[in-house]
Amino acid sequence: MKKVINMGIIATSLFLLAGCGSSNSSSKNSSKSSDNNTHVVKTQKKKDRYFENNYLKLEDFTLKITKTSVIPAGQKGNDYSKKPIFAIWYTVKNTSGKRIDATVASSVLEASQATKSTDHELDNAIAPDDELMKTQSDVIKKGKTAKGAMAWELSSTKTPIKVRATPIGVDSTVGIQTYKIQ
Repeated sequence: MKKVINMGIIATSLFLLAGCGSSNSSSKNSSKSSDNNTHVVKTQKKKDRYFENNYLKLEDFTLKITKTSVIPAGQKGNDYSKKPIFAIWYTVKNTSGKRIDATVASSVLEASQATKSTDHELDNAIAPDDELMKTQSDVIKKGKTAKGAMAWELSSTKTPIKVRATPIGVDSTVGIQTYKIQ
């Protein structure tokens, strides 16, 4: 009989302790950046990874977007596409010593534009900077920085572009930044 009572007490204690666990809630915050005319949506912020104010911090590298531009078809930087492109220039710093190059941005950043019913994923375009294309695949030494550029073909020249950071092997988005087309 004592065993049954003890088992009941243990089960009740475990049940009560399970109800006392902490809950983590993620809230969405919005902020405006006047420098780059961007709107930041923070979907997850941990000290080891985030994407806000044109800055992406991940475990192995950091990426700082230094310039954005919409380049019409046929213009310098968009010589090959029949559509206008949204281009970004950035710096990448290797913080881990792992094999990192400036093209790492294309494996982490995705862009989309909203339509009436969906978010349309934008196709990658040829990088807008011929000089950077020559060195983007060079391995960056630990603690050092390299420059890179990438672009996406626009589906509209009026709809803002959402750039989403989703690291490889991670199911959740680290952050989203919205860029207005001017």
